[in-house]
Amino acid sequence: MTTYAISFKKEESKLEFTKAKIIPKNLYLLSDPENNDEMKIEKFCIDGNIFNLMDLMDFDTPTFISTNKWEKKIINSDKGYIIPLNVDGNIKTLVKKKNNKKFFRIDKSNNHNNYYIYQWINNELYVLVSVVKNYFLTEKSKELYYNLNDQLQYISERFKNTIIKVNENKYNKRNTYSIYGGCSTMQGHPNYPYPTKSERYCHVAEYIFNYILKKEDNDFKFEMIHLNEIFADFKYNKKFNEKVEIKKDYFTFVLKDKEIYNFYLYLKDHLFHLITKLSFTVSSLIQNQFPKLYENFNDINLSNIETSLSLFKSFVINFNVEKDDNNSIRQGAVDVHKDNNDVLYAFCVIVVFGNFEGGDLILSEIGISLEIEDGYIVLLRSALLEHFNSKVKGSRWSIVFYLRKDIFNEK
Repeated sequence: MTTYAISFKKEESKLEFTKAKIIPKNLYLLSDPENNDEMKIEKFCIDGNIFNLMDLMDFDTPTFISTNKWEKKIINSDKGYIIPLNVDGNIKTLVKKKNNKKFFRIDKSNNHNNYYIYQWINNELYVLVSVVKNYFLTEKSKELYYNLNDQLQYISERFKNTIIKVNENKYNKRNTYSIYGGCSTMQGHPNYPYPTKSERYCHVAEYIFNYILKKEDNDFKFEMIHLNEIFADFKYNKKFNEKVEIKKDYFTFVLKDKEIYNFYLYLKDHLFHLITKLSFTVSSLIQNQFPKLYENFNDINLSNIETSLSLFKSFVINFNVEKDDNNSIRQGAVDVHKDNNDVLYAFCVIVVFGNFEGGDLILSEIGISLEIEDGYIVLLRSALLEHFNSKVKGSRWSIVFYLRKDIFNEK
C-alpha cells in the first residue's frame, strides 16, 4: 500500500493544544468517573478560584484578566464542569459500565450561556468538550444558519431515496446517512490521494453534465443519451481517478425547466459553498479558544492542493431521512464509539440543525449526557471520548468538521 506524504506542520499535536486559555467564574467540580458509578456535582464556586475548588491551598489563586470582550463574556457568563481525571492519551483505566444508563445531564437551562467540560491533569485544565449556544444570534450568522438549515431540509426531502441508496449497507444498524467531503469536493482535484466516495461521485456527475452539454441537444432530452456511452468515455479519461466506483443508480438526472438536476451536482452547487462559509466560523472558534492548535494546523501544505476550506480539511453531513412508528430515529452514529481516525489532541466541531427533541450527546466513559439543540456548536475530543447520540424525534441534521490524522501525518 502506497503511503502519501500529505502535509507538513510545525509539530505533532499534543495535549498542550487543548489547554484552557481562560475559565469561567462559575465552576462545578464533578466526581471522578474512575472511582464512582454515577457522576454528580461535588463542589462549586462562583469566583473562579480553581485551586480552592480543588483543595490545593499551596497554589496561588490564578487571575484571569482580559481586555478581550469575548473572553470577558466567557469569564462572567459561561459555566465550566471539571472532571478530576488525571489521564492523558487514551482513557484506558475507566471501567465501562455499558449497562448503567444513569448519566449526569447537562441541560440547556433556558439560556444562551456556553459551557465547557474540563479534564484536570497535573494541576492544569484541558478542554474535553465546549458547547457554544449563542453563535447564531447576530443577523449575519442567522442568515448562514437558516440558509444551511433550508438546504439540508430540502435535500433530505428531495433526494431521500438517493441518500438512502448511497449509504446502503445491509449491516448498517445505526440509521446513519452521511455524505463525506473535503478538499477534493470543494476545489475539484480528482487526483487528491484521499478522495471520499462522495467526492469521486461529484466529479463523475460533473463530467456527465458537461458531456451532455457537448451533445448540442437544445431540449436537454437526457433520455436520448445512453449512460453506457458516457461511462465508456469516462473510463478512458485519464483526468479522473481510475478507481472510481461507477454505479449508474447514483447518477440519475432529472429534467426540470430545461435544467438537469443530480444529487451530487446539487450538493456541489447549492450546499458546499455554504459549508465553506461555515468552516470559517468553526475555525475562528478554534483560533480564539485554542490558538496553538490553530497555528499548528492552519495554512499547511496539502500536496499543493488549494482549498476554500479553513483549517478543517474534512467534513461529513449527517442526514435525518427515516423514522420509525414513533416518529423517532437514531440520527448519526449510534453505537458507542471513538473516532480513531481523528487527530487525538484536537477537536471535531459539530454544528446542529433542525427542529427536534432528544438527540443528546452522551459521553459514556465519563458518564455525562449533553442536551443539544438546533444552532449549537459542539467542540469534542472525538478521538479520546466514547460518544453516541440518543434517539431523535423530529428532523435533525448536523455538519461535522474534523482533522483526519492520515492527512496530517499523525500516528
